[in-house]
Amino acid sequence: MPEVLEAFRKDLAERTSRRGGMLAIRTQQMQLRAVALFTRFLAASGRVLVDPARDLALPRAPKTLPEVLTRREIARLLAAPSSRSLRGRRDRALLGCLYETGLRISEAIRLAVADIDWGARTLAVRGGKGGQDRVVPIGPVLAALLLRYLDEVRSRILERAARKGPLADPGTLFLSGRGRAFEASTVQHLVGVHARAARLKKHVTPHTLRHTCATHLLESGADLRIVQELLGHRRLVSTERYTRTTLAFLKKVHRNSHPREREARS
Repeated sequence: MPEVLEAFRKDLAERTSRRGGMLAIRTQQMQLRAVALFTRFLAASGRVLVDPARDLALPRAPKTLPEVLTRREIARLLAAPSSRSLRGRRDRALLGCLYETGLRISEAIRLAVADIDWGARTLAVRGGKGGQDRVVPIGPVLAALLLRYLDEVRSRILERAARKGPLADPGTLFLSGRGRAFEASTVQHLVGVHARAARLKKHVTPHTLRHTCATHLLESGADLRIVQELLGHRRLVSTERYTRTTLAFLKKVHRNSHPREREARS
């Protein structure tokens, strides 16, 4: 019986779809999971002694390099929100924070005003992945964006939201138009809106800014372990995948710039 299941798994891997391409990994996984659920039922009900799909390995999608923005693209994205509106200035601070600190979206929306240490120019990131806390630096550009947001925007967002009913300051750094902490889905939507306004052809998410932060740091010579600490990775292997992106970048620069490469194309 296990041999039959293994043959079925191989058949799925080699089967073509109606469009002529290979079956998607997700389609293969769904079909194999359906079979595994059935054989588990057979074993649990005593119809077979041992679940034949117990050791069946599901196919995995190949790991792809995270998409990153070039320096020109990130500059266009950060400049996309209007500097004249309250929301535009808030979004500039939010996008700048995501890019400069490499925070996860869940970490960014939990930031509190009290987490900023203006003297040390740092942000306290609390309850990161795995419950780990860390401190990340903020540069002068981000510090200026945050200061302007706090001085000119945040209190006015609270005032406007309070007109619709009693509202207590939640203490959260970045506030939605309702004067509350952001939902992750709202931030994802905002990033997409500004990416389209910047006419970026890539699919941009908050995690794209995290990838871009790490890649740009490594391209500029930052130590891998420093980037690991900044991103809050518990294992160095999680950070090492960004070196592949950097290597791809270096290959592109070499291909376009090295005299020998130019001679080969001439």
